[in-house]
Amino acid sequence: MYLKRMELQGFKSFPDKTRLEFNKGITAVVGPNGSGKSNISDALRWVLGEKSAKSLRGAKMEDVIFNGTANRKPMSFAEVSMTLDNSDNALKLDYNEVTVTRRIYRTGEGEYYINGSKCRAKDILELFMDTGIGKEGYSIIGQGRIAEILSTKSEDRRLIFEEAAGIIKYRARCDEAAAKLEKERENLERVREDIAYLEERLGPLKEQSEKAKKARQISEKLKIIDINRFVTEVDKYEAEKKKLDEIISITSCDASSERKRAEAIEGRLNDLKATLSDIEERERENNNLLIDNNTQTEQTRAGITINENNIANTRGNSDKINADKERYSKEITDNNTEIENIGNERKSLESSVLQKEKEYDRKNSEFTGITASMSDTEGKVASFNKVIIDTMSKANSLQSEIGRATAIAEQYEQRRESSEQSFKELNEQREERASQLKSTKETLSLLSDSSQRHRKRLSENKDRLLKIKEETDALNKRLSETDEQIKTTKARYSALIELEKNHEGYYGGVKAVLTERDSNRLQGINGALGELISMDKSYETAIEIALGGAVQNIVADNDQTVKNAIAFLKRTNKGRATFLPITSVKGKYLPDNAAYILNEKGVISVAADVVKCDKKYRDIVLSLLGRVIIVDNIDNATMLAKKTNHSYKIVTLEGELFNVGGSVTGGSVSKKSGGLFSRTRELRELSEKAEQLQSNQNELLSASMALRRKSDSIAKENAETEQKLKENDLKEVSLNSFIKSSEEFINDIDKRIGEFNNEMEKYKNDISPILEKIEQNKIDLQKYEDEIEAAKTNLSEYNEKLESDKAVRNESLEAISSLQLEISRARDRITGFDESADRLAKRNGELEKLIKGCQDELSKNESAVTAYTNAVNRLKSRLTALTEENEKIIKEKDNLSAYKKDISKEMSEKEDTLTSVNKNVTALEKKLTGYEFDKEKAETRCTDLYNKMWDEYEITYVMAKEYERLDIPDEELAKQQKQLSSSLKALGDINYASIEEYASTGERYEFLVKNRDDIIETENKLIKIISELKELMEKQFSEQFDVIRKNFSKTFSEMFGGGKGDLKLSDEGDVLGSGIDIIVQPPGKALQNMMLLSGGERAFVAIALLFAILKMKPSPFCVLDEVEAALDPSNVVKYAEYLKNFVKDTQFIIVTHRNGTMEAADILYGVTMQEQGVTKLVSVNIEDKKR
Repeated sequence: MYLKRMELQGFKSFPDKTRLEFNKGITAVVGPNGSGKSNISDALRWVLGEKSAKSLRGAKMEDVIFNGTANRKPMSFAEVSMTLDNSDNALKLDYNEVTVTRRIYRTGEGEYYINGSKCRAKDILELFMDTGIGKEGYSIIGQGRIAEILSTKSEDRRLIFEEAAGIIKYRARCDEAAAKLEKERENLERVREDIAYLEERLGPLKEQSEKAKKARQISEKLKIIDINRFVTEVDKYEAEKKKLDEIISITSCDASSERKRAEAIEGRLNDLKATLSDIEERERENNNLLIDNNTQTEQTRAGITINENNIANTRGNSDKINADKERYSKEITDNNTEIENIGNERKSLESSVLQKEKEYDRKNSEFTGITASMSDTEGKVASFNKVIIDTMSKANSLQSEIGRATAIAEQYEQRRESSEQSFKELNEQREERASQLKSTKETLSLLSDSSQRHRKRLSENKDRLLKIKEETDALNKRLSETDEQIKTTKARYSALIELEKNHEGYYGGVKAVLTERDSNRLQGINGALGELISMDKSYETAIEIALGGAVQNIVADNDQTVKNAIAFLKRTNKGRATFLPITSVKGKYLPDNAAYILNEKGVISVAADVVKCDKKYRDIVLSLLGRVIIVDNIDNATMLAKKTNHSYKIVTLEGELFNVGGSVTGGSVSKKSGGLFSRTRELRELSEKAEQLQSNQNELLSASMALRRKSDSIAKENAETEQKLKENDLKEVSLNSFIKSSEEFINDIDKRIGEFNNEMEKYKNDISPILEKIEQNKIDLQKYEDEIEAAKTNLSEYNEKLESDKAVRNESLEAISSLQLEISRARDRITGFDESADRLAKRNGELEKLIKGCQDELSKNESAVTAYTNAVNRLKSRLTALTEENEKIIKEKDNLSAYKKDISKEMSEKEDTLTSVNKNVTALEKKLTGYEFDKEKAETRCTDLYNKMWDEYEITYVMAKEYERLDIPDEELAKQQKQLSSSLKALGDINYASIEEYASTGERYEFLVKNRDDIIETENKLIKIISELKELMEKQFSEQFDVIRKNFSKTFSEMFGGGKGDLKLSDEGDVLGSGIDIIVQPPGKALQNMMLLSGGERAFVAIALLFAILKMKPSPFCVLDEVEAALDPSNVVKYAEYLKNFVKDTQFIIVTHRNGTMEAADILYGVTMQEQGVTKLVSVNIEDKKR
């Protein structure tokens, strides 16, 4: 496995998409400081899962996103991808290439991908665990990592040894097991508390349960009596309904017979109407056929005309083709004549060319002779030119010497004049500077006074700022308190929203149905009753107690929806739930004879009236709360219950519940926000509170900003004052400096005036010998000029002869050129003749093909004329057939008209008969309606009985028939009913819920006991796992540590050229928690603490340790970020050479600026910052350059 490439976009100084390709061996990243080369190693560390912004040289993680420059906008995200060659399957993924990608947005959101699939940061950390690659491993070593390795805390360097020893994954598993163990122990403590609580409750519940069972037996006997009386009455009304059914059946048969007769007549009428419609349709078809035939007749006649015209046009085309054929034949004859003429002219031209070539040879011989003569003359001209040049050189040399001497003399004169001018200027400068010195001393005195005033103002502002700071601190404290309140409110709001979203507080079955509804997989579910109703806060406790478990009943559209939901619960084994179908549940309210209750003392309302809900849920609310009375307190509720003989359920505002029959439930009510009704209300209150707190915070912020502006204004004034004070100080320094320099300047001028007087006297003594030398050189120069004139005379004579020879040679050359041109043109004409002859021959071939084409076209035209003639004959036959068909259609139209009259007559007779039959049907249906009304009255009475039985016992007539039949008169049944009611009342308060509560509490108790045993078993297993993992880690770490220790000893000695290096555990009794000490003794030094070594030696020790680890467990790749920065040049070379020993197993990416390291690299990436703040890369393959 090795690193193949890396892609960066938007990361730090890499706004543009940048791709780095890596090969095996050593790749060096080089560039000046600040160019962004270390951002490459940061990118690798980041993509491997680094979560510390500080480790990436930032304050927060969003700092890795490109922040823009003067010319570029900031980017909204940063992304780094790292691709590894996994052909050796080192990473346990079934891919030859593995690409790990990390992306972060300015919002703080982050994403991780493996080969394009989204994953967690944990997945990436686990993927590279114990490979040496990772943010805590030894694959990325920078100067900060070097500092950690060499830290005085030996524990800080332990992680790199654990990664190398391959125990990181065991350490992670051990930590995970320890966390689970701690959690299981907490769970065990909770379960033991719950078991103790349930053991206290089981005794009282058992007594209540037995009493409730006795009451239930009496209620069952009462129920059987009610059911027997119900069945007797229903049977009476059912017999009456049966008799009416027989009468209705006879009347229905008569009405049905008449309706069938009417239907038969209507059927015949419909058949006649259909036949009539068919006749009319046939008439329309015949009319359309006549129109079509007439159209076709006209088209046929037009076709005959078109074909006759085509015959005439084709024959005219044949005449034109014959004319073209004759023209082509004539052109061929003319071309043959022209070819013959061209041949004759070509022979004449070839003869002329031969004569001109002979003349060319003669002229060429003359040219050669004159050229040789000119060469001789040119030699003599060159000889005289040399004499002239040599003499002129001597003269020029002498002239230069005269010039230099003259220049020196002039310089002496200029220096004299300059000195006199300087002398004058110095005197003027001295007077000017003396005047400036006086003015400066006066300015300095004024500046000193101004600085004193500024210092006084600064002192006053300091007191003002101190007062503002006290006010700001007070505001900040209030802001901090408000901010904490906002956080608390938002946290509570978020928690309640999460509870609402997850349906917390609902039973398992209810929660499962609601969750399925939320996923749109279960249609027709409106929600739990607690979600669909609301009320004022003052009624929440009362309504919640009154409803009890019904608050979790699920409201459904209809019975089919309920069936689907129950089937879902059975199929998924998610528990049970109670459903309220909107179409089935009917509302119940206080009867009229109980209206007086609302005027009793302490009565607030019927519970259903304080509940707010959608209109369609009103019947459901009435069915559950329409007969429940809300009373202000327990005293008034007790009086009302007695007054109503315990016939109605009564609930107080504090939650005491008076059940029908006389039982009372009460006690403390939890004030925690677990109530389903209070949750929505609290969410609304929290939202309003958050808005108010936010408003308060904004006001405090405004006040804080005002103080800040005031503070900033004073600070600005202070800054300006300090700046002025600073400027004054600088001016004072400048003025003092100017005074001192002016005094020195005046003294210097006085000194230079004396030096100028001495220099003037020296000039006069030096100029005399130079003037004498100039006069002698002028005499020698005249002699050289005479010799040059004599040589020029001889040169003129030979130049004239040379010009004469040139004229003769040029004439010969022109004649030769002219002959060459004429010969060339003649040859071109001969070539032109040949091309013309070929062209004409080619044209004759084309003309012969055209003649053949004309012949073929004439043949085609003859065939076309024959085809057009045949078409004319066919069209004339078609015209005759169309005429005959039209005559047949006209005859059929007459027959259809007669048949249509007969059909219309029969339809009129049938319609009269149908009217009579319909009157008979109406009379029979009127009688039938009366019988059905009587039957409906009987059914309504039965329905009332059914509803009463369902409301009281939730059973149907069929279910009632299955109950025990009592062979007792109705009067006796009424007497027994009264006795049983008295016995039930004598039992006092009955808690029917205790039966189920006792059973469920027992089940809960058994479940918790089993849960306790399971937790203890899990705890023992976790302790065993932790022990086994620690034993494995100790063994593996010890073995690998010994290997690293031996490798370090050898590596240290090789790199330092001697000396000793050793590694030891700080506490050998604690292998897994001990720090690791590094003990070194460089050559020629005593054994000493590593912190006493020089920076270079300490870096070399860390590098030696890295190489020792790589020997034991090579990392697929290793990034070294300026680790050799502290080494001297000779050790850099040694480090680079030693690095090559590992390239077989490890790929190195080195960030460096040291020449020795660069020379060892196979590939160089040059890092530049041509645009401020934007890093660019240039790649150089060193091996290619060497070749």
